[in-house]
Amino acid sequence: NQYARGDWNQQYFIQSGDELQELSSSVLEMAKKTRSYIEKIRYDARRDALTGLKNSTYYRECVDYLKKNYPKNNKKFGVAVFDLNLLKKTNDTYGHEAGNILLKTAAAHISRCFAKSKAFRIGGDEFVVLLVGDEFTKARRYLKNFEQGLGFIVEGTKDIRLSIAVGYAEVGADGMDYDTVFKVADERMYADKCAKKMQRRD
Repeated sequence: NQYARGDWNQQYFIQSGDELQELSSSVLEMAKKTRSYIEKIRYDARRDALTGLKNSTYYRECVDYLKKNYPKNNKKFGVAVFDLNLLKKTNDTYGHEAGNILLKTAAAHISRCFAKSKAFRIGGDEFVVLLVGDEFTKARRYLKNFEQGLGFIVEGTKDIRLSIAVGYAEVGADGMDYDTVFKVADERMYADKCAKKMQRRD
């Protein structure tokens, strides 16, 4: 009955030496495989297949949690919004496989710089990182490392340098609710995108 209700963590094994033991052994093996399959489905449902980052579905779940729990408990968090530059040029010049490499390269760079924070791909070339707890206090250092790591030639291209616009905002300093903080971060990202475009010659 517990297995039927979805509780796959219980392990029932009857050592009776007869067909009842054989039946319980088979049911236990089925439960183990089912639990493993469910865990894989949950993992895949929250992961972006191309980049390996968490996807927009899981992003919405995490945002809902932040909205319900953080402001009322006076907990602080930060939001970093990213937008990948030169994806269209890469696709047009070198093909979509090179564009996919660019996206994966951007995701890998974000993951390295914000290793312990939740990083999401929420759109085609848009990414978000949520910084909570200890990660919130390290945000400025992570952002500095992120900027310093940009600019290298992307694999599969001859002239595409990794360029990612970023905007960062914090609850408290930039607003008291998630939507406001995200809006400020998004505006700062757009300003950074314009500034980086002015520095390029493409």
